[in-house]
Amino acid sequence: MTSKSVDRNPNNVEQLYTCPTCGNAIAGNFCQTCGEKKLDRHDFSFKHVIEEAFEGFTHFDNKFFRTAYLLLFKPGQLSVDFFNGRKVPYMRPFQMFVICNILFFLLAGKVNFFAQPLSSFNDYDPYIQLGSKKIIDSIVKSEAQWQLLAVEFNERMASDSKAFLAIFIPVFALGSIGVNKNKRKFLAEHLVFSAHFFTFILIFYTFFLVLIAQPYAKLAGQGFNQTFDMVSSLFCVSIISIYYGLAAKKFYGANSLRVIAGSVSIAILFMLALVSYRMLLFYKIILNSQF
Repeated sequence: MTSKSVDRNPNNVEQLYTCPTCGNAIAGNFCQTCGEKKLDRHDFSFKHVIEEAFEGFTHFDNKFFRTAYLLLFKPGQLSVDFFNGRKVPYMRPFQMFVICNILFFLLAGKVNFFAQPLSSFNDYDPYIQLGSKKIIDSIVKSEAQWQLLAVEFNERMASDSKAFLAIFIPVFALGSIGVNKNKRKFLAEHLVFSAHFFTFILIFYTFFLVLIAQPYAKLAGQGFNQTFDMVSSLFCVSIISIYYGLAAKKFYGANSLRVIAGSVSIAILFMLALVSYRMLLFYKIILNSQF
């Protein structure tokens, strides 16, 4: 007698597989609910693990550079695409900000525009007018003590100045609401636009610091120069304000008059926010110093 194999799936119905993530049935290779891939023994092979690692890296690499290109050369377009639902080709706004913040943290070193050495708070306005010198004089009683405090302060300023930059995003969002209050956009839209705008600032500053500011500091033999700081700050703020105007025109549909008003307002807001940020770091560091 010839044995016949039993067809356990006589109607050729595809076997269902339960998704390990959401618990729903998977009919194909991917879950229709959450997108989880159906598990296969091939997934555990060494070759597959290597292939997946390279695929993940190149996928991230492509998304990052594609997003950075749009941020740098097409102001406002990334925010427009995001709210039009075109999200897959690019990195998410706050994900891109975090990555650029990390890159800025690694590449900026001790010379960056969000930080100032202790000597600036002791010698220059507007910090003196805000009371920084009085606080320093109440702490420092000798030249030796000044040297020790300066070393500790400058080290902490270099690191702390790059750790709290996310605070600029809601500041710029409030500024954009004020300038474009007639556009009736949700708060989330202003925040995303501000995240993209400030991420551009981080990318721009990273290039400027690595290519101009740091080489200048090494050639000049000093970490800070008031004239260079003033000139470079004016140059950078000019670039930032022009970029904001172009981005706002694209995202908010602002007319020429509002673009100019917005650019000037954001430039002033940025300078005020920058000085305030430096002063907040000054108080944070000086009040927690060993002196």
